[in-house]
Amino acid sequence: MSHVVVVGSGPIGSAFAKKLHDLNPNVTITMFEVGPAATKPLGRHVRTLDSDAEMIEAQKLCQGPHAGEAQDASKMHTGVVTARPGTFLVDEKPDSHMPATAMSANVGGMGAHWTCACPRFGAGEIPEFIDRAEYDSDLSEAWAMLKVTQSAFENFPMGKQLREILGAKYNVGRTPDRHVQPMPLAVEVRDDRAWWTGTDVIISSMADSPRFKIVSETLVTEVLHNGSKATGVVAKKALRRQFVTVLAALLRHRAEAGADLNALDGVDAHHCIGNVGIQPVIHRIAPPHRHTARHYGDFSAHGVA
Repeated sequence: MSHVVVVGSGPIGSAFAKKLHDLNPNVTITMFEVGPAATKPLGRHVRTLDSDAEMIEAQKLCQGPHAGEAQDASKMHTGVVTARPGTFLVDEKPDSHMPATAMSANVGGMGAHWTCACPRFGAGEIPEFIDRAEYDSDLSEAWAMLKVTQSAFENFPMGKQLREILGAKYNVGRTPDRHVQPMPLAVEVRDDRAWWTGTDVIISSMADSPRFKIVSETLVTEVLHNGSKATGVVAKKALRRQFVTVLAALLRHRAEAGADLNALDGVDAHHCIGNVGIQPVIHRIAPPHRHTARHYGDFSAHGVA
């Protein structure tokens, strides 16, 4: 059994984990995410929650250093550089070269907040070094994974009229696939509700798999390696304002060692880490406590995402 670490639970990390899980039945995957589990199921899009109040509370949890703060979305339309609710600005310095760059910190990453718009590039928009057939194949696979459709709102009031007006101007000289058409959206309409695709949709088929585990509120700070092979990762986990430093070596160790690693999620730092079967090494850097747990094994460098 091989064990792979995926750092980050956003759309890219989740898609990589799903592909790996589906293609190789002998792989166990542990996914580390720096942010909290803000929605249930994990990675659910905030716009599918049952009320605006629930959505706002979930968004507050995702804002990293500004978690818990209310974000005024109306400021975005007044020329003020600010983060959208559920995100935080990466660089808030006045002289930042990319002042509006934002991210979220939560299980599902930006996949829990995105607009779900999935347009395809036109022929002139695809770089020459990208094989067009490969691009089309990969995008079709991505559309299927995200449940992209163009028919969810095709009967929306005035939609047809707008497409006809725009089409009269812009369809001339274009091939049918480039005519004005409904925006491809990652969404399902069920029970008279729009279920926007979150990262939960990507990982749904393996969410209950014994070979897949998400460890939230854990920051991976370093990949350990020995020459051409990685031997583990260093991660800091927040537990009641304390930190557990996990040195997790992750390939070709025993299956029960993988279970031990997964048991770290939710461990109370006041209890002996040995209780979950991991050899503890006390490493006192700063009060109140810091513990180090170690696993060893072969971990190929290409297995790190």
